[in-house]
Amino acid sequence: AAGPTHRKIVAMHAAGAVDTHGTHTAGTMLGDAPPYGSYTGNDGMAYAAKLSFTNLDFISSANLQSSLQAAHTDGARVHSNSWGNDATTSYTSHCQAIDAFSYANEDDLVCFAVSNGTTVKTPENAVNVLAVSASQDAPGQGSPCIGGIGPTADGGRKPEILAPGCGTISADAGTACGVTAETGTSMACPAIAGAALLARQYYTDGFYPSGIAVPEDARTPSGALLKATLINAAVDMTGVTGYPSNGEGWGRLLLDNGLYF
Repeated sequence: AAGPTHRKIVAMHAAGAVDTHGTHTAGTMLGDAPPYGSYTGNDGMAYAAKLSFTNLDFISSANLQSSLQAAHTDGARVHSNSWGNDATTSYTSHCQAIDAFSYANEDDLVCFAVSNGTTVKTPENAVNVLAVSASQDAPGQGSPCIGGIGPTADGGRKPEILAPGCGTISADAGTACGVTAETGTSMACPAIAGAALLARQYYTDGFYPSGIAVPEDARTPSGALLKATLINAAVDMTGVTGYPSNGEGWGRLLLDNGLYF
């Protein structure tokens, strides 16, 4: 059962029925297909990481901050969210909760998928969130797949970064180890969040600044440092006019650009 000793799922908050969307996004971020502990082609970005999961049906404007805090208490420092409110572009109580949580927990990075519509909505418009949109997969990775375009109502540049989100293959709910393809910004966000976990490990293992793991160089990165590392590792989307822009932010992530070995 899920819990602190489980190899993968350390907590399930308000667990519901088997869910295709949640299973797929979790698999992209940190799925680990057998044999466990070694990389295979269907593994997620940070396949050795663990998961604290919260059912979206439980989330409200009143408890988002406390839900993020509960995940933090479980040990989470990078938070992947593939949901939002497409009815408004306002700075809502959800945005306020994200920004208040980020202020109180400087080690954490909260990631949100932007709307699949034409315009950035909420809460991806929060100040401290990392807003993620979706590019095509290779060989069309320089072109957008789907995702709203900024700016935010207060002039902020969102989305900030892109990852592939078209036909992404990840875990298939209700199967033992099956996979399925899904499309959307929802698929791109956990890829960015998984990359943030790898960047975090780079710092906590002491790879910075030498490129070799030196215990004396180990440090705990802030969420702001992780966000900066990812954005500075992004490259221009050749299929989007202008750079940086309200369509691509600072471009698609090439994590190797930001982590020297």
